Amino acid sequence: MGAGAQDDINVLELLLKISENVSSIKTDMANFKETYKSEKDNLTTQICDARNDAKMELASAKSAFQLELDAVKKVQEAQDKRIEALEHADDKKDAKKWRIVIAFILTALGGFLMSYALNFIKFVLNN
Repeated sequence: MGAGAQDDINVLELLLKISENVSSIKTDMANFKETYKSEKDNLTTQICDARNDAKMELASAKSAFQLELDAVKKVQEAQDKRIEALEHADDKKDAKKWRIVIAFILTALGGFLMSYALNFIKFVLNN
């Protein structure tokens, strides 16, 4: 065998090794693409699940907060009514007291007029 044949064999071996390396690189890239795609899909699914969970938790917290706010509003309204009733209680007491005072005054005036009614009738009959 000559040097030319030896060179041909070396070139063929080199080409076969390069072909094997390219094939393994191609296989590795295909596996990488599949792995990347599956991991991307998994991460996307996990992100969507986390978003949905966060939305549900937010909605739950919002509804719980709204219930607490409504309860506080009801308590505040009840307290406002009680305060208003207490404020008007003094007014009612004062009104009752003044009604009694005016009733006594009117009774006194009525009695006074009744006592002079006979004198007035005599005066009218005499004239």
